[in-house]
Amino acid sequence: MVPQQTAAERLQACGNCGALNEENHSLCGPCGSPLKITCPKCKTINASKRRACSNGKCGFTIGDYFLVLRWLRDAKLALARDEFTVAIPLLRQADALWPGENRVAELLAKVGQRQEQIDRCHKELLKLTRDRRYEEAERQLDSLRPDRIGSSRSCEIGHGN
Repeated sequence: MVPQQTAAERLQACGNCGALNEENHSLCGPCGSPLKITCPKCKTINASKRRACSNGKCGFTIGDYFLVLRWLRDAKLALARDEFTVAIPLLRQADALWPGENRVAELLAKVGQRQEQIDRCHKELLKLTRDRRYEEAERQLDSLRPDRIGSSRSCEIGHGN
């Protein structure tokens, strides 16, 4: 006779917070993290509590997944403040530990776009100050604030002069 699993044996631990969850849950109740992680190398589905991929031929360190998620979160926060020197190393570390993560590529693209925007605005500021158009330069500086990202006012210079 095969013994039945006990209720405790049917629980799965979250790899992020360690909380026990019912076996049929896909997300952790307390923290919302996924309870299954797909290995980026071999595509094997693993319990999130595992340190390495369960595919014996792969061995990818899937236990780094939640560290990568924290780095992505911190990079997003840094980008919101235009702190590129903080965001870029975090994104590079995340990419090294979890290659092919789409969110890393998306955030790096946003960094590039924002840096280009700031470079354009900087050139415009130099032109305005050379031309002694100080009030316009002040408005331009205001448009560079991180809370203006995507604003229609960003870099609105020289349209008519």
